Amino acid sequence: QLCCNDKASAMELSLLGYAFVRSAEFHVRLEPPERYVEAFVYLLPKPILEDLLAAPHRPYFLTQRLTSRLADAYDAGHTKNVRLVVAVQNHVNKLAQIMEDMETLRSTPEPWGYQKHNALLMQLWLAILPVALTPTLLWATPLLGASIGYAVYKLEDVAVEIC
Repeated sequence: QLCCNDKASAMELSLLGYAFVRSAEFHVRLEPPERYVEAFVYLLPKPILEDLLAAPHRPYFLTQRLTSRLADAYDAGHTKNVRLVVAVQNHVNKLAQIMEDMETLRSTPEPWGYQKHNALLMQLWLAILPVALTPTLLWATPLLGASIGYAVYKLEDVAVEIC
């Protein structure tokens, strides 16, 4: 209600902002449409939820909807100060820019040299691990060292598969 006199407009703008954040999270994680329905069924009206599910890029649909509702509130005279409206619109633009940055990060593959560097450091760490464990664990060092090594190698396999 910082920039709107009308409580309904302020509530809708707030809910759309929250929906954008959750939608961006789901989009980056490549969640299925059912996850969107589960999260937004009580948050958004049914026609807007259906439009959201039909949109090719759901976070951008919500930024567009947020911008249009902000403009509608301004045109209807529900805003307190034009500077606050401009500031809120600036935040919406920053949200869209952050979404673009997250998409760029998600779609950029990890460089081959970086992967090899990490693998070398991991092997070095695992080679030094028994030296650090022996004074404390004595005879249990090989057992614990092997289990830690197995877990680290499996985590590295998962990381390579994800990237």
